[in-house]
Amino acid sequence: MNSLFMTILFSAFWHSQSINNDTVVQRLIIPLDHTFKSIKIYNDILVYVAEGEKNEIIVKDEAVANVIKFKVDEGVLIIHCKNSIFSNKNPNKITIRVKDIHAIAIMDDAEVRTIGELSDQKLKLEIFGDGAIYANTRATEVTTFIKGLGKIEVRGNFKNTCVNKDAYGNMITTYN
Repeated sequence: MNSLFMTILFSAFWHSQSINNDTVVQRLIIPLDHTFKSIKIYNDILVYVAEGEKNEIIVKDEAVANVIKFKVDEGVLIIHCKNSIFSNKNPNKITIRVKDIHAIAIMDDAEVRTIGELSDQKLKLEIFGDGAIYANTRATEVTTFIKGLGKIEVRGNFKNTCVNKDAYGNMITTYN
């Protein structure tokens, strides 16, 4: 009786796992042929940045890929969202994997969050607008600039930081 119960239990668990795996949200990986060391983001987009083996962009599905325009110009990955003001209120979410990154700039009200720590020696974070950047870094030098109502929060083991603010921007640093 115990072995029959265990067999049924194992079978139910196995089938539930395969059903869950089939319904997991599909992810579309967009490989980038050109290298970049900086990211410039326009519009209301939620961007996750993580270090990886190669430069690539990961989006939820093809619908998200169709409303976000990506291009690399002189070593800068430029991201635009094609949404109109009448479209969905929730920002589109993308993940960018980078080999190394020197600068992140927000030109509007986007939000950037790092996954893990960014390890480049120098990191420049800039906001021109109402955006927010939440970054973990091992950089020895971090430069920040806010022009507008933006917010930058930096955590890590950096030695030098240069903070520049204009208007009502917020800057939070945490040293380890």
